[in-house]
Amino acid sequence: MSGRLGPPSRSQVEKAGSQLRKIRRGEKPPETLEACLEIIERHRQTHARPMLNANIGMRRYAQELGIEAQVTQRLKRMQTIIEKLTERESGMNLARMRDIGGVRVVVDDLDALRRVQEKVTARRRRNGIETIDYVAEPRQSGYRAVHLICMYSGKGVIRPVEVQLRTPAMHSWAVMVEEVSARLGVNHKQDGYTPFHAWALLWSRRLEAAELGRPSNVSDEEFAAAWNAMKKGWWPA
Repeated sequence: MSGRLGPPSRSQVEKAGSQLRKIRRGEKPPETLEACLEIIERHRQTHARPMLNANIGMRRYAQELGIEAQVTQRLKRMQTIIEKLTERESGMNLARMRDIGGVRVVVDDLDALRRVQEKVTARRRRNGIETIDYVAEPRQSGYRAVHLICMYSGKGVIRPVEVQLRTPAMHSWAVMVEEVSARLGVNHKQDGYTPFHAWALLWSRRLEAAELGRPSNVSDEEFAAAWNAMKKGWWPA
């Protein structure tokens, strides 16, 4: 049904997000869930064409710069949207969620990353762009990347698309954390203070030092101790 209907209005989207939280808290009857999820799915699908256009744009920018880039895209899964609205960011307005559509660009090194960032910023500034620089200021978890929130249009709607710029080292770290999170059933992609977070942060700092061509301030002893502490309670048997 959602594929045959037009995009829901902003007020419908905002209401659906609010209703979802109330249903989860038992404040609304569960039989209203299906209609609520249908609106959220329709809203999710409106990001597909803007995301595709962002993908095409990133490939073109990299080609113009003569930079080899691996460009991929993904629509945020419904379950992840639900989790974000009801658990991780329970005060979020669904209509303002900016990472439903995502494009990832992996380039060879930091110099190429910054060149792509400058190119995208210059070309998309008129349409609206926001920069979140986790390379200059890594997240507490150790996550590093540059996120560019770009506005793209498609099928009569304008939607934000989160463009993630990464080097291979940044990407391998993020993929490892995602895989461990899936295996352990704990979302370690978010900031935290578990033994796994402590070890992953040290590994991120070592990767950062290598990319910057400077000695790491993480000693072998410190790294090994964090690894052993993590294995004791946070690695599956």
